Amino acid sequence: DLRLTANQNIVVCGIKSADKADVQQLLSSHGIKDIAEIDAMTRKSIACPAFPLCGLAQSEAERSMPAFNARINALLDKIGLPGESFVFRMTGCPNGCARPYMAEFALVGMGAEQYQVWMGGSPNQDGRTGWRWKDRVKAAALEETLEPILFMWKTQRTSKAERFGDFTNRVGADAIDAYIAQYQPGTAFQHVVVEELEPVTRTVTTKGTTTKPRGTADRLTSGPRKQQVRVTEELHGMLKAKAEADGVHISDLVEQLLVHGIKM
Repeated sequence: DLRLTANQNIVVCGIKSADKADVQQLLSSHGIKDIAEIDAMTRKSIACPAFPLCGLAQSEAERSMPAFNARINALLDKIGLPGESFVFRMTGCPNGCARPYMAEFALVGMGAEQYQVWMGGSPNQDGRTGWRWKDRVKAAALEETLEPILFMWKTQRTSKAERFGDFTNRVGADAIDAYIAQYQPGTAFQHVVVEELEPVTRTVTTKGTTTKPRGTADRLTSGPRKQQVRVTEELHGMLKAKAEADGVHISDLVEQLLVHGIKM
């Protein structure tokens, strides 16, 4: 059971637990990396093909995105936010085939090596779009453009849990512009206090052994999850908050609630 996702991924579903190690070994033997080997910025990034495949492209996208991700990661490390990430989209023209207008941060092609900058989208890609911030920002100016905004996020977010898109959406363009107007370049690199991410654990299956991360729910049913159930936005918010508080996936929480409720 193979599924293509909206984030340009392929999900292999319906694998028995006893077969997972063999499947992982097969994928590794063909050069497919384990998810833990791919940095968080890359995992959250999408680009359209742009040059040389698309006749509508005005700027680079897919070919340049790995370099842009590396530059953003280096900047995050430099200001004391190692391992942080946000949903990043990059397109070669305003048609937006990589859905830049929903991203936490996006670059939309406006000509040779210059982009329109969008911010403020949801980290979960739901509930809102972002907003246009600047036009014709040079690709070479990525670091000087992002430096004050990332430092503002680091020093003014409500907590480490407030994501970049939620922060920029909350404070708005006017507050960001006002902050940048008084910001002295290089301030973010002085007396750097490193803010470590909360450790993330995941299930690792090797031949004959399985390590279960803390907070992961035991499956109460078997097989791939294929069916969809519609709920109100209010109920979804309640489920999401409960899942985050318990440290489990929302699908695992729903499964627990439904199975226990049916058996009552």
